[in-house]
Amino acid sequence: MAIESLPCPAELEWISGGDLSGVYGCKLGFAEGVLYIVVSEYAWDADVEVQGPQNGMSYSFRLEKERSILFAADKQGQLTSVYRAGETAITTH
Repeated sequence: MAIESLPCPAELEWISGGDLSGVYGCKLGFAEGVLYIVVSEYAWDADVEVQGPQNGMSYSFRLEKERSILFAADKQGQLTSVYRAGETAITTH
């Protein structure tokens, strides 16, 4: 409750999947862009969509059970790199 009353901007907004117990995510900012990390300890695959509030770009993907997805984006929100790109499809909006 105290954190919600402070004027701190959200680093990562969950459009879908954030309410699942066992699905966690964060966004790390760097000079050239950001790194998104989403981890599943959930028992089933899940459709996830997250948004970076600074640029308004959203990203959707299928998060396999007990796996993680890491991807980088530039300051404008365009994908620059995806960990296990051959196994992970990320759609930008």
